[in-house]
Amino acid sequence: MSEQRALGDLTVADISHLVVVNPSRIGPDADLHELLETMIADLRTRNVYVVDAEQRLLGCVRMERIVEQLFPLQAIVTSSFDELLSEPTRLRAKSVRELMISPPPAMTMGTPLRQVATALLRERTHELAIVDDLGRLVGEINMYEIIKAYLAE
Repeated sequence: MSEQRALGDLTVADISHLVVVNPSRIGPDADLHELLETMIADLRTRNVYVVDAEQRLLGCVRMERIVEQLFPLQAIVTSSFDELLSEPTRLRAKSVRELMISPPPAMTMGTPLRQVATALLRERTHELAIVDDLGRLVGEINMYEIIKAYLAE
């Protein structure tokens, strides 16, 4: 009989079957059209991770940043909904580099779930990148996986 571990003792590796493998990624010099296409092509997460040629994590662009760009609060406050929809939408940023969060919060497969949950709350996000020992993007863990692990215990 195997000894059951408390949720606080589990690491990301213990729930690796729940980790999003190969999340969306893009280079830092990509334009915003490519970013939007990448984001809508993979709706498993709300992030697109920015990586270099060696797949090392440089940053991430959260869906919320795109929404802020497409629908600035000033326009929403001062316009009617019909006016907002009829105006051509313009992105103020010109590149992925301008929108990305850098450095992005990231964890490893050995990170305890308690630490992941704390980081998710601190960063006010639902997802965190998972990197290997060389800083290369290998996956993403989100709040829902931690809840699933908790319910399974």
